Formats: sequence, C-alpha cells, structure tokens
Amino acid sequence: MEDNAVQLAFKISDTGIGIAPSKIESIFESFTQESNVITRKYGGTGLGLTISKRLVGLHHGKIRVESELGVGSKFIIDLPFGISRKLYKFKKIVSSLKDLTDLKILVVEDNNMNQIVAKQILHKWNAYVDTVNNGVEAIEILSQKSYDVILMDLQMPLMDGYEATKIIRDKNSKVLNHQVPIIALTADAFPEIKRKALECGMNDFISKPFKQDDLFVKLTKHGYQLE
Repeated sequence: MEDNAVQLAFKISDTGIGIAPSKIESIFESFTQESNVITRKYGGTGLGLTISKRLVGLHHGKIRVESELGVGSKFIIDLPFGISRKLYKFKKIVSSLKDLTDLKILVVEDNNMNQIVAKQILHKWNAYVDTVNNGVEAIEILSQKSYDVILMDLQMPLMDGYEATKIIRDKNSKVLNHQVPIIALTADAFPEIKRKALECGMNDFISKPFKQDDLFVKLTKHGYQLE
C-alpha cells in the first residue's frame, strides 16, 4: 500500500458444513447454494454473498473464501482505506521525532503537583524546562530569557493566564519575545473558555488532564513552528 493508505482484513469464520472445492467459485453468484438440499434444509437463496461481494467491490476491496467440507468456512474481506494527510503528518512526527531536544519551554502553573508532572514528561522528551507559579513571575522571567513555547495555566493567583498573555503580546512591555507561542492549559474545556484564550493572544489550547501524545504534537507544532 502507499504511505497515505492502509489495507484492513476482516475474517468471518463458521463451523458449518463447509463448501466443496468445486463449488467455491460459484457461491458468489446470484441465487446460488451449493445444492438444492441445502436450500431446503437451511433456507435462504444465496443472495447474501452476492450482495456482500458487490458492496466490497464498491469500496475497491476483495472477498475470498477458504473452506473444508464438514469443518466450516472462513470468509476474508480486504478493504483499502485512505489516511488523512494532516493526521498522517502528525502521526509521522509522533513516531519519528523521539525527543524535544533544544526546545525551551516555560511552564506557568500555580499547582506544585502539576508542575512536577509536567517537568517529568518534558524532561523525558529532553526538553529544557523552567517553571513559575503565576503570571507575575512569568513576565519577570520572560523579560530576562526567551523560550520557544509557553504552557500557560489560565487560573492563577496574582495574575492569571489571560492577563499575562496580553502583557506578553504588548510590544511596549519588557518581555523579550512578544511572539512566543502560548498554549493554554486548563481543566475548563468549555468552548467560551477556549475562545477567550485565543482572543487574548494564545495560539492553542489543551485540556487537563491531557494525553501525552496530544501535548507532544502541540509542542512540536508550535515550538518548532512546523507548517
């Protein structure tokens, strides 16, 4: 198969009377049973296999059968499926890029346990990580150092993530890099919260608790500025 496609195989088995080798080629024909005795004893006309073959064909697939008299039959359906190019691109990133070496990340989070968890995950990916407890501390460190991406909690004491982001984006503030990508981190996943985060200048949004693969993709996308 091509890189943008996969092929899936479905197998359906039974332990029935089986099919004689001489009859296998004809069982997919309309209104065909292996013998009239089968029709009288078990009912049906054989139309189901014909319909199945046509449906599989419409999806550019194939159907085949393996059978042994007195043992049973096995029907195998092979179907091709396309893969979204966008999804495929990110899947390749996740599978091929093993770490976040050289990526400098600032975690702005007031919960100490959340800081520890974030640092453990990011250090596992070889990222450089600093943590601060609120927006005030974030603005202070951002006036001294530059980062590739910020993970910003929204609700924090002294200065929340919204206000901190507005100051970061303000070209008159003392922050060194006003265009640094900011990913909102919050347990509140309501659409209006996401909209508010984006409106104040954040670049993306991830809900807590997050899946590590999701976080990795977002950090890679924004931190390395991939197209």
